[in-house]
Amino acid sequence: MASARVLRLAGAAALVAAALPLGASTPAAASWPGGNGDVFAVQYDGTDTSIVRLDANGQIGGTVGGNLTEFSNFATDADGERLVYSRGGDIVMVDLETAEETPITSGEAVDTDPAFSFDGRYLVYVSNADGDQDIYMRDLTDPGFTPVNLTNNEADDWAPAFGNDGTGHGDLIAYVSLEGSDPNSLDSDVWTVAPDGTGKTNLTNNNDNDFGPNWHPSFDMLAYSSQDDAGRDQIHTMSWDGTGKDQLTTDANFNYEPAWSPDGTKIAFTKQPAGINSVGRIFVMPGEPGNEATPLSPASTTVGFDRADWQAGPGCEVDCEPPGELQPVLFLNLRKHVVVSGGVEGPGDTTGGTCGVGTPIQIQRYSKGRFRTIADVTTNENGTFSRKVADRTGRYRLRSTQFTDEANGTTCLAATSPARVHRHRR
Repeated sequence: MASARVLRLAGAAALVAAALPLGASTPAAASWPGGNGDVFAVQYDGTDTSIVRLDANGQIGGTVGGNLTEFSNFATDADGERLVYSRGGDIVMVDLETAEETPITSGEAVDTDPAFSFDGRYLVYVSNADGDQDIYMRDLTDPGFTPVNLTNNEADDWAPAFGNDGTGHGDLIAYVSLEGSDPNSLDSDVWTVAPDGTGKTNLTNNNDNDFGPNWHPSFDMLAYSSQDDAGRDQIHTMSWDGTGKDQLTTDANFNYEPAWSPDGTKIAFTKQPAGINSVGRIFVMPGEPGNEATPLSPASTTVGFDRADWQAGPGCEVDCEPPGELQPVLFLNLRKHVVVSGGVEGPGDTTGGTCGVGTPIQIQRYSKGRFRTIADVTTNENGTFSRKVADRTGRYRLRSTQFTDEANGTTCLAATSPARVHRHRR
């Protein structure tokens, strides 16, 4: 089984195989837009392997999926409520609130590297059902759905990350492949493919070992790992089309498996010294060149951490917008427009008037480092609003501002209630 972990260790003879179980791939994930929740990671000590959750201070808040005897590839969904991971060659889904587990795949094929689509309906993963490793997609809402082989080639493919259209380029699945390379070489590349299996594109196309793609929550940029001239893994970023490459780490350690924060400002990754019996540790750094990384997971000489996945905080628990603003509204691009509708829940006033009529609402989308207003609407006599906007998937929010209720002569600060999104064909 060709995997990024095997390829990385093959180029690092100083590492001891016993310290890190072989046969594992890079985590399959995208970072969904939202508040920064917990960072999930694999914890290992040479005997047991578990998925653990780390809070912003690096404190361990429990395990997910029980103890494992292998490295488990995993990913959280866009709502921060579910996690999928591989166990014994099958995919398992976990409800993060109830800890209830649901098997997703079973059978003789080895299925690994699961990742959710943006709306949580589809799952992309790696399977050797056709002999070699290919990227497959299945519909989680349809038990009778036949998984579709998206790559369907003779080369090994792995580590899919499902990204949605944020800049007009269409929905894309990033993954790692040996297609076009000597299968015995270390020349893996980062590719993208559309959800229907068309448009396969090699983004890195070099003689280095590139792996571990992870989508920025704007879906217009990727972080990934690539080996330097000394054979050490370093964190890089690039645009969705393979342009604009930047190197973020340059030290003498192995830096790999990046995961963007849901707010798009930071990257969590694994840092591992190139020493005998060394163990990995999760670090966090700003997502731009020239910045220092700080440790997140606890320091240890025997317990290691690997494969970070940054959860989008469910329920607006952390990093929420200021009062009067919503958490981002998440849209799935289906080549359609969307109608955003909702209402306001103002505090009212002491004279018996309402604050819901005529409330100015700004529909904003995160673009080029900040939220930009793409449409304005005011609430009607019922205190509700509805507005059609172009569907550009990404991080959105609805913002209401302080206004004066002329009829009652009172000033209100209205808070928008959760918006409803309806999709229509153009």
